[in-house]
Amino acid sequence: MEKAAPNGSQDSIDYPVTRIFLVEDATGKEVDILHESMEVDRLIEWILNNAVRISTELPPFDLKEGESIAAGYARVLAVLPRIEEITGSVDILAAAADVMVGYQICHSIHRALGGMNLPKIYLGVSPAGAEISCADGGDWDWKYDLVGYEEFLVWLSQQIRHSRLPAGWNQTAPSVACR
Repeated sequence: MEKAAPNGSQDSIDYPVTRIFLVEDATGKEVDILHESMEVDRLIEWILNNAVRISTELPPFDLKEGESIAAGYARVLAVLPRIEEITGSVDILAAAADVMVGYQICHSIHRALGGMNLPKIYLGVSPAGAEISCADGGDWDWKYDLVGYEEFLVWLSQQIRHSRLPAGWNQTAPSVACR
């Protein structure tokens, strides 16, 4: 496990403050991922709509040893413009860009809450397992390996189906632990 994300990166009074955190597997310590004003209903809907892809779809790019999904995405995105230069084809560049954007739409909380000033946090699976990661620089460079993510998605869908989630999403959820 690496550094925790900073709190309060966004100034907004339009939405309730929602805290998203993980519980460290070994110590039980709570690690803040986001503690922001956000449209939590939109985030929940996005998680449910993309749950299968988030928990089964591997990134459409190779990850280096120990590299997070977020860092791999940023690395590939940085070299994407060179595809046209290397291949001589705008069509190949466009196809690669479509694949990258398609992945981001289904895996990035930033895309889920488009228009809000949030870091590019990715939920997904790599060959190493489920993770949540960010690669926006400085304190926003981190990766957590998730344990119990599938259990969390089942709990969330059941709560929503039975309309048990109050505004602010404060019911006790099963821990999504990190290691």
